[in-house]
Amino acid sequence: MAWRLRAIMFGVQGRTTGQIAHELQVDRTRVHAGIGAWNAHGAEGLL
Repeated sequence: MAWRLRAIMFGVQGRTTGQIAHELQVDRTRVHAGIGAWNAHGAEGLL
């Protein structure tokens, strides 16, 4: 859950999914999915 929250924070700062993935050392598709879950479900999407 912590990396998802950090991904959202980086996204709000204007970073691309590629930049976020590199920073968090996760696949870009996971970043996209995590941000999508947040957008669709709010805080529950972090779980």
